[in-house]
Parts: sequence; structure tokens; C-alpha cells
Amino acid sequence: MYMSLYNWLLSLSSPLIKSHIKKRLADGKEDPRRYEERFGEPSRLRPSGELIWIHAASVGESMSVLPLIQALLIKNSARTILLTTGSVTSAKLMEDRLPTGAFHQYVPIDTKQAVNQFLDYWQPQVAIWLESEIWLNLLMQTSQRKIPMMLINGRMTTKSFSIWRKVRRLAKRLFKCFDYVHAQTKITADRLEYLGAKDVETLGNLKFCS
Repeated sequence: MYMSLYNWLLSLSSPLIKSHIKKRLADGKEDPRRYEERFGEPSRLRPSGELIWIHAASVGESMSVLPLIQALLIKNSARTILLTTGSVTSAKLMEDRLPTGAFHQYVPIDTKQAVNQFLDYWQPQVAIWLESEIWLNLLMQTSQRKIPMMLINGRMTTKSFSIWRKVRRLAKRLFKCFDYVHAQTKITADRLEYLGAKDVETLGNLKFCS
């Protein structure tokens, strides 16, 4: 019910979403060369072979995941890493910081059409999410394609936990999509398990390892 309502509201507000993106373009908050990526349209060819998709919200998260990207490439130089973020600042930063074998794209807006176009094109073998980025269609559509998913450096504030508790049925449906969860703290681990996450470990904050 929640997903149907969510997607109905997104469909209804489609003109507003496009208007919002145009305003962000005018304000310099979207990349004029690559804003189509926000609608799931790629700006480059997909490399052949194994592709691991990592999603980080913005600058801090994308910086913290650089050591993991490096380690994944060292373990298998034939694979490719796709890193998505949502901000122009993080995209510019990653242009200079990403190692050979990794590249950046903007995360698509959370409509079924944009998400499915993104997934149809990139076809990742694994999806890794950072911290607290929970987008309903991105999560559900990835899971429905049987793509293994991990939540790394997970965190959940008291405020967020209170909100998720009110829609616990939806939360359980979402958080059980993750095959593995790494939580920053025991409190976050307990909250995520209560909301339906499985195979949760507490391993500290990834940002302190970079």
C-alpha cells in the first residue's frame, strides 16, 4: 500500500519534479552537462564485465568510501566501480579522487521510470549503500532484480528511528532487502534489526578508517 501510494504521488507530481530540477539547474545545484543522469540516462558507455555500484549521498560519504573502492579494485582489477552521489560538489571532488577503474554518475531521482532506466543500463552485480540513504524505488527495484545489496557504515538517528517505527511494515519490507548491514554503533544496529534488517554487524565508523 505504501509503495503504491508513494509511486502514485510521484507520478502526480512529475511536472513539479521536472520544474524542481530546472530550478536546481538555474541555481547551480545540478550539472548542466549531465543532468539527464538524474532521470536515469547514462552519460558514458557501460564497461564490460563485473560492475559494483556504490551509492553515497554527498561529499563526506563519498570520501569515506574511497579506501573501500581502492581495496575492491586491488582485489580484482578486472572489475569496475560505479559511484553515484547526488551533489555537484561531490561529483567534482570524485573526478579528482576516484582511482582508475572507478567512475561517477549522478544518482537518479526516485521515480520507477528513472530507477529502472538506470538499472537496465548499468546492470550491477552488487549494490552497496552508504550510511542512511534509503530511497524506496532504488531499494525495491534493485532487490527485485535479485542484485545482492549491502548497507555499509549504517547510521540511524533517534528522529529517523521514530519516523520509521510509525511505518514499521514498510520499514521491514525495505530493510530486509539488505543481505548484509554494517552499523556504526550498537544503538544503530539494534534499531536496524528492530526494523527488519538481517545479518547486522557493528564495526565502527568507516570515516575514521580513511
